Amino acid sequence: MRLEQGEKIEMMMTDQARLYKWMLPNLRTAVQHTAWPVDVGKWTQRTAPVLCKSGWHGVEERHVLNHLPPQSGAELWEIEIKGKRVDGEDKFAAEQMRLVHHLGSTTAKNLRLFSSDVAEDVIDLFEVKYPDDNRPRNAIEVARRFANGEVSKKEMAAARAAAGDADGYAAGYAGAAAGYARDAAWVAACDARPAPRGAAWAAAWAAAWAARDAARRARDAAWDAAGLVACAAAWDRYSNWLIVRIESGK
Repeated sequence: MRLEQGEKIEMMMTDQARLYKWMLPNLRTAVQHTAWPVDVGKWTQRTAPVLCKSGWHGVEERHVLNHLPPQSGAELWEIEIKGKRVDGEDKFAAEQMRLVHHLGSTTAKNLRLFSSDVAEDVIDLFEVKYPDDNRPRNAIEVARRFANGEVSKKEMAAARAAAGDADGYAAGYAGAAAGYARDAAWVAACDARPAPRGAAWAAAWAAAWAARDAARRARDAAWDAAGLVACAAAWDRYSNWLIVRIESGK
């Protein structure tokens, strides 16, 4: 899927059976920074899978965002596994693995666009409470235009500062949701060049927490549970969006 400059991605859910692995450039592993031992498409040797110790580690789609590497140019690969698999909270270790398809790499541009996507996903939670304040939404739009080379860094900084001055911390859960939504917009307009991964992750975190607090209507266990479910669902959705952004090449 290729997009014209400035065109927004239509987010599509992909097959949950797909498995992924983050790598660094030149086929180095993202955690240990060691060279991948076999050619693309070839199976690794059999190794007893023990989480964080041995075996070949990967993630399901819903956990791709959890393991987004801090290094720029991180590569996302679709993988296949066979043999024994041991599952952890947000990753797995497999007996054998092979790299199947290079989906794409992270860039300052696609991570900023991703940050804008997730901030826009929840900005209505801010606007419901503050219908006359368009500063956070404007920050998202300016951040998206900056990523596409259409505005200057100075203009983006001004939009970010304006979003930071917006309300969003009123009492109650509705206010908390509005505050997190405002924060997501503010982060999207950060100067993400030193650490684009940090901005992308922080925007997704704020947006997911906005979804969580929007689902919590009272201080009781049932609504707290509903908030956690909403937060997890948003995080899963954003992992999918990140994959789509990377795979689109935009």
